[in-house]
Amino acid sequence: MNLKKINSQTMSVDKAWLLGLIAGDGHVSFRPSLRTYAVVIAAGLDEPLAREALRCVEVVYGLTGRVKKVKNCWTAFVYSKALVDDLRALALFGAHRWTVPATVTTSDDIKAHWVAGLVDADGHIAYRPKKGVRYVSIDSVNESGLRATQTLLASIGVDATIYKDRSAFRLVVGHREAFGRFAEIVPVRCPRKKACLSEAARTYTKRQRRRCEVDRIVPEIRRRLADRESYREIGEALGMSSEQVRSAARTHGVLGPGRGKGAIFQYLEKHWPEVERRIASGQTIPEVAAAIGVEPYTIQNGMKTRGLRVGVRKGLMTARSAELEALVPQIKALVEEGLSNPEIAKRVGHELTGQKVANLLCKHGIKRDPAVRWQNAGGHKGAPAADTDSVP
Repeated sequence: MNLKKINSQTMSVDKAWLLGLIAGDGHVSFRPSLRTYAVVIAAGLDEPLAREALRCVEVVYGLTGRVKKVKNCWTAFVYSKALVDDLRALALFGAHRWTVPATVTTSDDIKAHWVAGLVDADGHIAYRPKKGVRYVSIDSVNESGLRATQTLLASIGVDATIYKDRSAFRLVVGHREAFGRFAEIVPVRCPRKKACLSEAARTYTKRQRRRCEVDRIVPEIRRRLADRESYREIGEALGMSSEQVRSAARTHGVLGPGRGKGAIFQYLEKHWPEVERRIASGQTIPEVAAAIGVEPYTIQNGMKTRGLRVGVRKGLMTARSAELEALVPQIKALVEEGLSNPEIAKRVGHELTGQKVANLLCKHGIKRDPAVRWQNAGGHKGAPAADTDSVP
């Protein structure tokens, strides 16, 4: 297929991206003696990247190629002497020799697309939200090429730093403003890297905005915590994550009832007289918890671990036990009448159940008279037959 009539000095965004990609992971094969002219682009595990490279070759040069998986690496092949001659006229290629073409410095858009191609080839998007790590890096053994790339990035408002990493060099864009600017203007095309960069930039920008507005948000967080809203509910209302709300609350010493270490016990300390009064009156722990506005296990933990807790707990239990002990004579009389445990519980009241009545009977050794028991069985299966012997 004939090469399109395109001037080598004419640059488009697709051509700029293709040049950056070949500089990073491409190989321009030029062997006149063997009549071998080929452009090979290794895309690793990213098949869409290899196919995007072929699309750009077809758009820019009108040539077609093929994509093949070679040893688990998706690779694009294009064989054309005219293509190789055009690329060699624009820049040098090779791991140790690649350069930034002079023709890509004509506009900021062209520069950004060339950098995008280089990142798609040799770049790495680091995003570990739990550790707060976000940066873009480009590794290469070509220091002069990275220095030229650093200058190119600086011309479009992106600050980058170069570090020496053993036998190679690493260009890093990690500063917050530089990272945001990079994500905004550099159109990365590899789907995997594009999604990672987009998510990292989105969360990075959100965190920056919230830090700037934290003085306005903290009073609202304080008010909502006082209304006993959860961190998740507050985050949904303010457009933040629950972790961001919790971090802001801790940083500014804002603690709602039951939120934060020790806060729940401070809340119980304030309301403990009410808790004690309700339990002494015979209310159950779930009922007390619902009235106070906490979970039942919170009351239980407070009774176990709070100061004076043991003594108070014993006192509360003693008051309840004394109340039950006062009912024993009445329960014993009802047993002698032959009433069942559920009937006794219903007759006595005081939130008694049949099981509680049985426990009291067992504790005090109260036993039923078998004759009265079967007499009240009312013909229950298993009851002894009545004595039918008549008296003369």
